[in-house]
Amino acid sequence: MSSDVATHKSVDRGFPWALCTALGLTLCIGVALAVTAPRYVDSQSLVYLEKLRRAEEGPPVDVMILGASQTVAAIQPAVLAEALPPGTRVYNFGAPAMAPSGGEVLLRRYLASHPPPRLLVLSFSPMMYGDRRGEFERFTLKDVLGLREVVLAAWADRRPGYLLSWLSTRLGTVRFREGLRTAMLAGLVDRWPAMSRALYDWLGYPEEGELARYRFGWRYTERSARNRELHAELEENGGWHSWKESA
Repeated sequence: MSSDVATHKSVDRGFPWALCTALGLTLCIGVALAVTAPRYVDSQSLVYLEKLRRAEEGPPVDVMILGASQTVAAIQPAVLAEALPPGTRVYNFGAPAMAPSGGEVLLRRYLASHPPPRLLVLSFSPMMYGDRRGEFERFTLKDVLGLREVVLAAWADRRPGYLLSWLSTRLGTVRFREGLRTAMLAGLVDRWPAMSRALYDWLGYPEEGELARYRFGWRYTERSARNRELHAELEENGGWHSWKESA
């Protein structure tokens, strides 16, 4: 009996090395994924990363445009600038399915390090002012809001699940899981091009059609190079993107 007690006490006093090691590895993987995200994420997440970076670190603008994906594709800063005095700086800060609350947070981040723009253009679809929880939780909640904004949103909507969803997406493996999935498939196709036909059929793309082939190539080939091109396009076009891959 005494030996059983002694054994039980020795087990209780042991340090949980395995658990700590697992947590440490998980943290390291999450940090590595966050740092390298621009190389492998899908285009929607990359647009959010770029617009947030531009709001916090980019040069000031005279005209700031906020809205969802329709805004990204419909309002070209270069065309708008032609109708304004020479030298007017215009940038499209729209992002896919961004709710008005996300636009407010992005604006506040911009104002934290820049003077106010001379003109603010709001171009949100009327649907985004309604009960679009799926859209809100898909992008705005995980990609734009900080802890304070999430708590306020959870309180205002009486939805404590917001906080749990936000906390889970602090892990890179959760937040960027769609980008990871498609990037892994893209890596396989790049390594073994013969797989592309089988993957094309397995994913249910149409047999014919230029647009379908473009969408497949956009998602499942040369991910890192594609992301570099998209980053350069956003820089050159003032945040405008045509979304051909989602047409």
